[in-house]
Amino acid sequence: MNKFLRTVAKIFMLVTLTLLVTACGKEADNDYKIIDKVNHSRSLLYMSCTEEGLFYMANDQLLHYVTVSTGEDMIYCFDPICKHEPVSSDNPDSSCMAAGYVDKTRIAYHNSFVYFFVSDLFKHKIYKMDISSGVRELVTELPFDCEINCIVFEEDYVYYTAVIREEEEDGINLKRTYDMVEVNLKDGKYRMITKLGEKIGCNNFLFDVFEQTLFVRTSGNYEYHFYVIDLESLDIKYELNNEEYKQRSFHGVYDCESYYYAANDGKEFGIYNITTGATNVLWEKGLERESLSICYGAGGKMYYSLYNSETKTIKDFLYDEANDTTWDLTQKCEELGIFFYDVYRGMFIRHLYDESGEDIIGKSVVSEASILGVQ
Repeated sequence: MNKFLRTVAKIFMLVTLTLLVTACGKEADNDYKIIDKVNHSRSLLYMSCTEEGLFYMANDQLLHYVTVSTGEDMIYCFDPICKHEPVSSDNPDSSCMAAGYVDKTRIAYHNSFVYFFVSDLFKHKIYKMDISSGVRELVTELPFDCEINCIVFEEDYVYYTAVIREEEEDGINLKRTYDMVEVNLKDGKYRMITKLGEKIGCNNFLFDVFEQTLFVRTSGNYEYHFYVIDLESLDIKYELNNEEYKQRSFHGVYDCESYYYAANDGKEFGIYNITTGATNVLWEKGLERESLSICYGAGGKMYYSLYNSETKTIKDFLYDEANDTTWDLTQKCEELGIFFYDVYRGMFIRHLYDESGEDIIGKSVVSEASILGVQ
């Protein structure tokens, strides 16, 4: 894979927001396991991992599925004689099971359903499709738009960013307010859960949910704020202002009292407990020319990349707390074109390129156990 393209892909993942392996430290134990929390998943934009593969919306505007066992990429339609026509303004009602919608659509997989988030300026709808039967049904229609940088599921609820648009007094321009929304997937009811958009004028949320606790970073007016919110009472349990946040920026949930942090200067990352103030440093900068490029984690796993300013290269690592092991993923990430790691599903996602190596023609997925050589 083109090294420049890989670097760009890595940077894109950081902004939004992603094997022959040598282990550092002690050897991994034989009872190695991925995170066992199947009711929680996090999806990004047009792709979403399952326990056995990857759903994504391809360039043909159709839903594709890639199996981790065979690597086969298929249009997710059960009809053997279907022409697989995508929707368009001229063909808004395609009969193909894999077709999306005319309006902007994001997808996410959760508990045997693919969810479609279909939005326009003033409203959006959520549909769900049973992956066994292909049957779709409307979950709910909500009176505001959604801006989905990520989607988080927790049990029977889904969390994402709502965009409320209202006309200005001039009748021309639109005022936008952002907030976090929680939707009950069983009855379609919703609630706004932060009101932070009005409070600080934020326009972007980076968040995760763990056992009725919301961890959310907001940004707006060139400032960051961070909150930990109890989802039952909606009380703010913990908050950081802009300067404080720079010292302990949010990079994933560890448990309901702790999160993965990175120092603003890129010199360290670790786990910070919001109750005790205790810090567990997992990595510290060794070489002056080396800096933290990407890091995110969950449930005892931490994926991170180090950028070397002298050689202009990136090295990739996965830290496994249960085995106290750091895996060097650099060689296989380079060979396979890995650009994202789903820490909850234990899946590495890669781009597939055409013969020129320049244009992306699809995606593939590789299991964590396979890449680490422990299955």
